[in-house]
Amino acid sequence: MISHLKERGISHEQIIEMNFESMAFADMTPRELYDNVRDRIIPDKRMYLFFDEVQRITGWENASLTQIIILSTNPAEPH
Repeated sequence: MISHLKERGISHEQIIEMNFESMAFADMTPRELYDNVRDRIIPDKRMYLFFDEVQRITGWENASLTQIIILSTNPAEPH
């Protein structure tokens, strides 16, 4: 999906990708998640957020960011 966006001309600054299995995010709080995303938003640009294993952040759903659509896919689960 990310490569598709880049092929269509979406800049890497418009794409926020976070893999919460990574040690880089191991101790992240919902507030830090919110701040991280908020600080990277480009005004008047559509942003694309990809969160892998976001459920590892206890209370992540409290990091509500307005006008964000969260698409969660798990290929192991039937659709």
